[in-house]
Amino acid sequence: MSNLSCYRIIRPLGGGTFGRVKCNIHTVARHLITSALVAIKVLNKAEIKSKNLYLKVKREIKILRSFHHPNIIRLYDIVESSNSLLIVMEFLPGGELYNIIEQHRLSEDQVRSYFLQILSGLEYIHTQGYAHRDIKPENLMLDQENKVKIGDFGLSNVLKQGDFLKTQCGSPNYAAPEVISGEKYCGSEVDVWSLGVVLYALVARELPFDDPSIPALFARIKSGSYKFQHHFSDSLKDLIARMLNIDPIARITIPQIKKHNWLKTSPLYEISLSCTEQIRKLYHNLDLCRKVLYHSLEYQEFRNMSYDQAEGIIKKRQNSDRYDGEGDDISTTYNILLDIELQSRKIEIEKTLMRREPVFKQANLQSLSERTTAGSSQISDFDDRNPPLNWVYGFRSNLQYCYLSIKLFESFRSIGLSWKTHSKSTLMLKGNNIKFRVIFYKFEDVIVIDFTLRKGSVVHFFEVLNKVYTYIYKFTHI
Repeated sequence: MSNLSCYRIIRPLGGGTFGRVKCNIHTVARHLITSALVAIKVLNKAEIKSKNLYLKVKREIKILRSFHHPNIIRLYDIVESSNSLLIVMEFLPGGELYNIIEQHRLSEDQVRSYFLQILSGLEYIHTQGYAHRDIKPENLMLDQENKVKIGDFGLSNVLKQGDFLKTQCGSPNYAAPEVISGEKYCGSEVDVWSLGVVLYALVARELPFDDPSIPALFARIKSGSYKFQHHFSDSLKDLIARMLNIDPIARITIPQIKKHNWLKTSPLYEISLSCTEQIRKLYHNLDLCRKVLYHSLEYQEFRNMSYDQAEGIIKKRQNSDRYDGEGDDISTTYNILLDIELQSRKIEIEKTLMRREPVFKQANLQSLSERTTAGSSQISDFDDRNPPLNWVYGFRSNLQYCYLSIKLFESFRSIGLSWKTHSKSTLMLKGNNIKFRVIFYKFEDVIVIDFTLRKGSVVHFFEVLNKVYTYIYKFTHI
């Protein structure tokens, strides 16, 4: 674990979660040894303890430390203070893929480029024995080269051969039929469904399954009821239909997706796969790793450290889920410098592949390098200790806290809810066969309100919250 003195905070970045713990602060900082920009998520240790989320935080730390893939976000460091846990990660200035969907419609060629990157990262996750279980545009980030990085592994679970999961998790609009039905399912098949929803949304700028009524939304998902827009190509329609097959056994797999005509007809298909595979292998290239480690030891902070000592620390941290112990600034420095080196290698690999294949020179690459503005990440604060009951629903409001509270209480009263105050920011509400918690968060100039089901039907919970949302929406911009 490094010392916070290794970083200089530059500016706030946005909200988010880590291991299902809500981040109080999400900032951009500079790593003072290498001068590289990093993102820091600040977690409240008291919240981790009170919610019994210690194992979930450790799980995401272990997952991210063990992953080495160009389309998966990188974890660099863990810094612990008396009250907080600071997660130092790769800084991704492009923001969320969700921002692109909001801004403009993409061509199928542009979507294909993003899709291939997500697919490659997701395939790697599955081969490592994990399922992500919350693939959605808000969890897909963009780097400085507009390349996709999969993030937020707080809902991930280990895939053991022959085992099935039975946890309702993720976001309802992206959830597979077997998930919302409460059936046992295979995590990889659920990820394929969610990726199918993302693919549809990227091309259409709207979700295939969307309805203000939660029962109606669930019914549409279970029946696989959606419509294609007129501009979808026949090949794309076929791929999405196979990914959104309501039968998980018949649903297309990732190896089958990679062979689908919609991908293979792209002039960028081969170059994308080849480049990604070459970069992935470089993470474990002994000559490159040795070069980067020697470079790391040239910094004055490590002048008294031997090569063998540094290598031992790095290997020990690589697959560790611990966030306590002695400092290992060398491991952080090494991983940052490795990524910098890989970024330059990636550019050279792409140039080499482009020269080999003249057809690639004709592709409109400019359209694939458009920039997006940074945005804040939103993800369900879901706790799987009681899997069927802990969905979270939330929204933002720019109303003043006092006025917003009045309108909330009016909505609660109008639908027959009673409440008790647990703290200045937390309420417990009860109604007919339902109990849930409301927490208020202040983020920049808006109030963020989270609702967590504690007892009762998931469908009834969303019906109640839809009424609350509809009432509040009349008074605020959300």
